[in-house]
Amino acid sequence: MTRRGWVIGLLLWLAWAAGAANVRAVQIQGLKRIGEAQLLRNLPIRVGKEFDQKDADAGRDWLIDRGLFLKVDLRVAAVGAVVDVFYTVVENPPVRTVMFKGNTQISGAALRADLITVPGEVLNRRNLWHDAGIIGAEYVKMGLHVSVETSFDPLPTNPDKPVAVTFTISELKFHALRCEPAGYVRPDKLAALAVLKPGELLRDERVLEQGRALDASGLFARLGDVDVKPVGEGDAADLVFPATESPRPLLTAENLPLVDLARLCQVVRLNAVAWEVDNADLEPWYPADTCVAKLTESRAALAAHPDDGEAAWQTALWTARSGAASRPALEAAKAVLDRAVAAGGTPRAHLRLGEVLHLLGEREQADKELSAAVADPAHKVEALKELLLVRSATARNQEGLDAVRRAVVDGADACAGLPDDADLEQLTSAFQFYYAALTVSGLNIGVKQVLR
Repeated sequence: MTRRGWVIGLLLWLAWAAGAANVRAVQIQGLKRIGEAQLLRNLPIRVGKEFDQKDADAGRDWLIDRGLFLKVDLRVAAVGAVVDVFYTVVENPPVRTVMFKGNTQISGAALRADLITVPGEVLNRRNLWHDAGIIGAEYVKMGLHVSVETSFDPLPTNPDKPVAVTFTISELKFHALRCEPAGYVRPDKLAALAVLKPGELLRDERVLEQGRALDASGLFARLGDVDVKPVGEGDAADLVFPATESPRPLLTAENLPLVDLARLCQVVRLNAVAWEVDNADLEPWYPADTCVAKLTESRAALAAHPDDGEAAWQTALWTARSGAASRPALEAAKAVLDRAVAAGGTPRAHLRLGEVLHLLGEREQADKELSAAVADPAHKVEALKELLLVRSATARNQEGLDAVRRAVVDGADACAGLPDDADLEQLTSAFQFYYAALTVSGLNIGVKQVLR
């Protein structure tokens, strides 16, 4: 403490000891462009009232918060039994011009109309904050998202040198789509679900459309309110949706590349599937027009080659997926595949015949054909998946459960051996196998241990 400060403190203490000191005068010194009267009316410290250092300090803080000053100092002078309070200020420089940068959707004249910051007035940082909000509100009326920053030329450090104020408006454009927290949905693959194009202006209706697209994907149980997060210092921004992933995602052909199957397996409940698993429930979903086109294609192939077992199977498969009566097609496919197997058919022919027999409800014969198909490495996972479904539906004793357990062990080994570049059909079969194994594990702890 300086000697002068010590003396003032002593005088104030003496005044207090003799009886509380009152405030005789409050002055704001250094004002050039700003009127003193209005400031004094709103100061926390008042003339005639008992002096309190806290009130004096609060007055200094209040002046700083006005945003009008480069500097505010406080000085207290004790004069006998009274106290004088002096605030010495250095005003901000005046505003020379107000400009806008980056605004392509709203003219500068329209933005300037409602601003408080105007040329000739003392620069007020509180007003700048208010004006940035006004600019943002104008864009909100248009359904656009922006960020607003303020800059000065020169920097407002010299009270006598007017400054140019520039509002830099970043009209935010779409950069990337994010759903957080991420679980089994791959963040690096979410672009496939993006409705907006990179660089597209963020408009409310398009952001809502993006939310609806995510909701319709079948991958999320719940989506929160989107957060628009600017990226870097430019006008790019990410759309961040708080998301709860579905415990039963819709695994369409389009969605499978977006899903980390290993992580999905960790969040699926062990009893997520009913005991009686239907093959149709384990198939990927296809749009109706795709089903019709595939059915037309397979029928044409079967007409050209009536003894082609694969064409017969594809015709039956796409008939079922198209929603038409499938039993006649299955019976026809069975007749063609019976002939192919009888003539020394390939493991694939055994597989297709086993699948047809399973769908027709002839499970014992299906088990026989599918067991023969397991020898083909290219279709081993698919054959074991089908075999597991057949055996789980017919297991009625320990022998049956042991047969199911063997299918789980063999299938798990086959899934683990799939290459990294496995195609969609192989990945679908692997996932179907896992679901079928979950069904069985719900009833037999021995199978559950193998699956883990």
